Amino acid sequence: MRLECMLKAHKQLDTHSVRILEINPRHGLIKNMAVAATKGGAADDLADLAHLLLDQARIIEGETLPDTTAFSRRMATVMTKAAG
Repeated sequence: MRLECMLKAHKQLDTHSVRILEINPRHGLIKNMAVAATKGGAADDLADLAHLLLDQARIIEGETLPDTTAFSRRMATVMTKAAG
């Protein structure tokens, strides 16, 4: 990804590579999300968690988030639910 950014900055690359978000199906969060998916009414919560996972991957890779306001709202929602 860093090489791609550098090549784009020097106008030597016009295309974007396909990104793949790899997840660990044995991770506790993914297991909990899978259980929640079987229950009714969890679509909004799962959507927020999925977006947070993607945003987290973007942050780790050094990218800027496309919508920081939405990220902040999602994070606040998850934190509020976790706090009780």
